[in-house]
Amino acid sequence: MLGTLAGIALVYIAAVPLASIFENPLVGFPALTIVLAGLIAGMRLPLGLPAGLMAIALGTAIGL
Repeated sequence: MLGTLAGIALVYIAAVPLASIFENPLVGFPALTIVLAGLIAGMRLPLGLPAGLMAIALGTAIGL
């Protein structure tokens, strides 16, 4: 029973930020692509920058 509650919580934690990405796709998708490529696929980014930092910088630059 506790596993079901944990599963629902994980889906909620993942779905809320994903909904905000779908609301503003011009900013969200490039940042999401960098996060997926850097953290999940293991691609190395230029200058050895962390994928999260690069995604935040790109999303901020596009959003301005």
